[in-house]
Amino acid sequence: MPKIVESRKKIMIKSPKGRELATDVLKNITKLHELINSGKIGDDVSSQLGLLEGSVGKMEIYWKSFEYVTT
Repeated sequence: MPKIVESRKKIMIKSPKGRELATDVLKNITKLHELINSGKIGDDVSSQLGLLEGSVGKMEIYWKSFEYVTT
């Protein structure tokens, strides 16, 4: 998750939309962690990975558009 760590240094994460996207990523990571710790495998974990991938993708798109607007 180096892109998420790097994004924390950016001002966009402090915007309302940036905070919303970061919260969504954190929620999905937490849920994935809970599933793995409970020993669940298969469709549950696969589905959660898909949700996490989607939320990280949205954050990347927002990040890139934010950088484009501010540069």
